[in-house]
Amino acid sequence: GVLAATGGGGLRDVLSNNIPIILRREIYALAALAGGAVFMAGRSVGARSELYDVSDTDESDDLVGSAREDHYVDLLHHALAEVEAPEEQFARLGLS
Repeated sequence: GVLAATGGGGLRDVLSNNIPIILRREIYALAALAGGAVFMAGRSVGARSELYDVSDTDESDDLVGSAREDHYVDLLHHALAEVEAPEEQFARLGLS
């Protein structure tokens, strides 16, 4: 629904030679697009994921591959199972 609404509205604006409303009223959509582009560019050149505890303000202790990461993954898996999330959600997050 959200994609259809924003895509349809954006298409309408482009066809009528206007700047899409979603890109001019608020900066959020533009910031999200820019952030997504930067993330995907980083992934395409081999940037790895990093995971830090919120209390690690210096980001000095990367938790990727640690027992704490496994613990957080287990918590997420349990939370999704508790709300009966569809199997596609587990697969999309790599939890299936």
